[in-house]
Amino acid sequence: MKFIIGKKGKDLILTNGAPKKGKGGKLKMLKSDLILVKDLLNGGFYYNNLHKMEKCCRQETDPSRLVSAYVLGCIFFDLAQVVEANPEKGEIKRLEAKYKHIIGSLLEKISSGASLEDQFKDLTSLIQTNWQIGY
Repeated sequence: MKFIIGKKGKDLILTNGAPKKGKGGKLKMLKSDLILVKDLLNGGFYYNNLHKMEKCCRQETDPSRLVSAYVLGCIFFDLAQVVEANPEKGEIKRLEAKYKHIIGSLLEKISSGASLEDQFKDLTSLIQTNWQIGY
């Protein structure tokens, strides 16, 4: 978990035990790496963006999110391979139409703190959808 702790006008951001200076004032939790995927998802399923989303998934450290992060990371990696092989805009839009709703639903459940059991239906749908593209 990451926290910002105010100290005499300057803040410390604690990430994995390494303090960093930051701005702000009050103690607040920063976005987890997996939650950042929600922001990147709006950028589309372009090759570089898919790799950024995969990297965010791999950097997730919250135990309650690890299973979902692993599955999402694998999905984004697979999608990046498909886009690399066929970078046409039509193919990218087809993949977005197929995946974006399921991924968005899963990320909503994750950000709301839903249990893994609640996330399981979306994880299962996501895996089944991924198998349909040949992985």
